[in-house]
Amino acid sequence: ESINAIQTETSEAVERMNAGTEQVDVGVSRAKEAGDSLREIVTSARGVADMIRSIAAAAEEQSDASGQISRNIESISAVTSQATEGANQSAAAASQLSSKAEQLQQIVGQFKIR
Repeated sequence: ESINAIQTETSEAVERMNAGTEQVDVGVSRAKEAGDSLREIVTSARGVADMIRSIAAAAEEQSDASGQISRNIESISAVTSQATEGANQSAAAASQLSSKAEQLQQIVGQFKIR
C-alpha cells in the first residue's frame, strides 16, 4: 500500500509538473506576443514622432512664407502710397500749369498786333 501511495503521489506530482510546464510555456508564449506588440507600438510611435517633426517643419516653412507675404504686402502698400502721392503732386502741378497757361493767355491777349 505504501508503494501504491508513493506511486500515486509521484504520478500526481508529475502531472502537476507537466501542467506547470504547460502554464510556463503559455506564459512564455504570451510574453513573446507582448514583446512583439510592444515593438510594434514603439515602431508606430517613432513613425508618429517623424510625422510630427514633418508637420512642425512644414508649419515653420508656412510661417516663414506668411511673413514674406506680409512684408511684400507692406512693400506694395508703401509703393502704392508713393504712387498716390506722386499722382496728387502731378495733378497739383497740372492744375498750376493750367492756371499759369490761362494767365499767360490773358497777358498775351492784352497785346495788339499792328
